[in-house]
Amino acid sequence: MNTPTPNRPNRNPQRRPNMNSHPDNRQQSPDPRQNPNRRRRRRKPKYNYGALFFLIASALIILIIFIVIIRAIAGAVNPPDDKETGNASDTQQSESISEVTEPETEAPPAVIYDYVTRTETDLHSGSLILVNYENDYVEPVGFKTVPLYGNKNSSYKLSSALHEVTPEMLENLNAMLAAFDAATGKHDIIITSAYRTVEEQQAIMDERIENYGEELAKLFVAEPGKSEHHTALAVDMAVYTDAGEGMDISDDEIYSWIEQNCHRYGIVRRYAEDKIEITQIGNEPWHFRYVGKPHAWQMKQLNYCLEEYVEYLKQYSIENRLSVTDDEGAIWEIYYVASEGESTEIPLPQGVIGEISGNNRDGFIVTISIS
Repeated sequence: MNTPTPNRPNRNPQRRPNMNSHPDNRQQSPDPRQNPNRRRRRRKPKYNYGALFFLIASALIILIIFIVIIRAIAGAVNPPDDKETGNASDTQQSESISEVTEPETEAPPAVIYDYVTRTETDLHSGSLILVNYENDYVEPVGFKTVPLYGNKNSSYKLSSALHEVTPEMLENLNAMLAAFDAATGKHDIIITSAYRTVEEQQAIMDERIENYGEELAKLFVAEPGKSEHHTALAVDMAVYTDAGEGMDISDDEIYSWIEQNCHRYGIVRRYAEDKIEITQIGNEPWHFRYVGKPHAWQMKQLNYCLEEYVEYLKQYSIENRLSVTDDEGAIWEIYYVASEGESTEIPLPQGVIGEISGNNRDGFIVTISIS
């Protein structure tokens, strides 16, 4: 029996097994994972540049909007003050914008004047003539009076049918005493004196001197030629009741309504106790004089007698007029023009209603109705 000989290892070093002969040892693609010496290639990522640009732009827009909102809120809470910051460039820029955006306005039209000529004799006519111990009355050209009798209303009485006044005094006297009657229920005012001639004034003076002495007579009676009664702008009043009782207008408080309201009708109480040194006439609560509504109103506000008021008006010129507004909203402008002798050119703005009165001394007073 033959014993099998065991296989021995191949000791021939030159003999190598045929690696290619084994089916598993056939040439294959190299596996990089089994080849440590082979570098690994990285795949480059692909970027979407359009989306990236959109994201960046959106972020910038949001940031700008946020900054604008923050600045707007800060500006509303703390508005800039040019005076405090002293930012000259901002001020100049603001002024520049204002100059560009500000609408153009036309300059007001120049005032055009008409000129009215007044002569030296016209100094003695008008509702503001001053007749007193220093200024004689000079009857003006065209002097006109109207009788109270037949022209008055039923709110007052007459002591004589011969009493006369100027048309302006008649109109305003009627209005004032009608208002007094309506306010108080009294219609017992009586007109005791109105226009007087020089001869009539002389007769009254002689009578008073005889009865009271010269000094007292001259305190209450103006010298002939120097009396306001010559102007027909003044009247004396008293009370004569329906029962036939006569008394002074100052004897009952109810008649003080006339003194308190006469300025609304262009009439003033001419001689007051606190003006005796100026007028040289005693206290006469019964003597009332027409001067025109704006002037009576202003004299009341200033507590001026006519002597003071005429001087007061001399400070007002055509360029610097006195403006007077009464309690009803009527407006007047008043100015003084000095007399230039035989002929004076007086300016009047075109398109206005104006009255010109002499002051019986040295100039003219112009009254313009504004409204």
